[in-house]
Amino acid sequence: MLNEKTAVSLSKLLTKLLRHTPEEFGITLEQKDGSCKLDELLRMLHKQEKWAHITIEDIQQIVSQSDKHTNDGGKEL
Repeated sequence: MLNEKTAVSLSKLLTKLLRHTPEEFGITLEQKDGSCKLDELLRMLHKQEKWAHITIEDIQQIVSQSDKHTNDGGKEL
């Protein structure tokens, strides 16, 4: 489980990635619903040393704590 400081930082990064500039990070969003594949998101995060330890569970923690999330059962965000 992420500590609060790391969770807030990751949440802000995910917001930037998924809502504002996915193309800058090489993330492709689905046209129909704006989701992306978790493995694609993890690969991008793991390229950055600061986020190399992030797991799917960490991302799920961020999503579950957000009041602005959509989720189809954990396979895509």
